[in-house]
Amino acid sequence: MLSFEAQKQALGCDEGASCLADLGGALGVRYIVSGSLGKVGEKYALQLVLSDIEKAKVDGRVNEQVDSQGKLLDATTRASQQLVGRILSDRQGTLIVTTEEVGAIVKIDGKNVGVTPLPRQKIGWGPHTVEVEKKGFITAIEDFTINSKGVIEKRFSLIPSPDFLKAYEADAQRMRIGAWIATAGAAIAVGAAGYFQLQHSGHVARFESLRLEYDRTEKDNDWPDFATQQASYQSLVDVKAAAEGAVLNARLSVGIGALLGLGAAFFWIAGEDPDRYARYRNLMSTPADAAEAPPAPAASTFLPTIDVTPNTQGGATLSARFALP
Repeated sequence: MLSFEAQKQALGCDEGASCLADLGGALGVRYIVSGSLGKVGEKYALQLVLSDIEKAKVDGRVNEQVDSQGKLLDATTRASQQLVGRILSDRQGTLIVTTEEVGAIVKIDGKNVGVTPLPRQKIGWGPHTVEVEKKGFITAIEDFTINSKGVIEKRFSLIPSPDFLKAYEADAQRMRIGAWIATAGAAIAVGAAGYFQLQHSGHVARFESLRLEYDRTEKDNDWPDFATQQASYQSLVDVKAAAEGAVLNARLSVGIGALLGLGAAFFWIAGEDPDRYARYRNLMSTPADAAEAPPAPAASTFLPTIDVTPNTQGGATLSARFALP
């Protein structure tokens, strides 16, 4: 800019840029961006003009209006990028924008080009601005320059807002607790099914033993009295009923375990990792928040303590204790 102003004074150029061709020749450049700034009411009017020195003609023009002096620099940068982009549109490089967040909106030079995951973008040489934004996250902005036909990659780590982080972790924690409970319930049901199956096998073995004894005694007609015969027969009936009840309980346990397993799969797949944004948690919490917040429970505290107690009716009582926060 100092060289530009010095050449203007040396050549006697006015603000109307009537001698920009001579000025460009003195600077040894093909193009010159010149402009003017005025105030209309409470707003500032900025006009930038792109001049082709070789052809001695205006090759582009951009007008910007801003409502404060603090926005003039950004407006000048944006307008200059638009003008230069027209020159370098035939010379293109490749831009790769990556971020961990899916569905984030990507803008290049203020223009929406898609959402993440974003395919490679062909853009002209020169300065550009890329913005990545998503609801609940702080918008990331970075200026860069492409000056070759190569590939440039920009990776963004979007920072969640405090309100989003709090809501996200609360929802994720509920889903994770549901996943642990459903998983533990499925494990209990599977264990119960195994227990009832073992119980059924024991009843079958006992039934076969009693049946052989009953058949032998019946064949030899060796009953001491009728009451003993009736008691032996009733034992066969009771053991058979207990075996059938154990089979039914095992099947019910398998069905319940399958349902709980599907529920657990849903919670694990649909739920998010509660610690996904843990690296930002400490940055956003104040000392008072840290003092009041209880320590996060470890995953192992969600595992249940399981008790299986046989009862006198041929079944069993299952109980589980969860240490939830």
